[in-house]
Amino acid sequence: AKMLNDSAVQEAAGRFVESMYGFDPAHPKVYATGTGGQRECDPEGNTALPIAADTQMWNLLAEADFVAEHKQASLEYVLRPAEDGGLLVEDHDRLGAGAKLTGVRFTSRGSGAQWE
Repeated sequence: AKMLNDSAVQEAAGRFVESMYGFDPAHPKVYATGTGGQRECDPEGNTALPIAADTQMWNLLAEADFVAEHKQASLEYVLRPAEDGGLLVEDHDRLGAGAKLTGVRFTSRGSGAQWE
């Protein structure tokens, strides 16, 4: 919406993204994924879904939520070590040269670093 200079759509998207922050009471400082799908930008969601790394990063990069504290807390969650409840992990390349890799899990229920 920002690229297309459509301020009405940009505002609606921003409200939706902001409403998804803290949606899951078990994860109050991240953006949730999954909606009810009954209407456009349906904020009714499923709180049982895992927290996705992509959701945290794309919301930050898209500048969809203007609340700085939301973006900071979401990024802190992504960069927190998995053993402390975040997504940051160290993994080993078992197929290649055995290099140690540091990255983030795809979701809070994932294991191993994302890498391609």
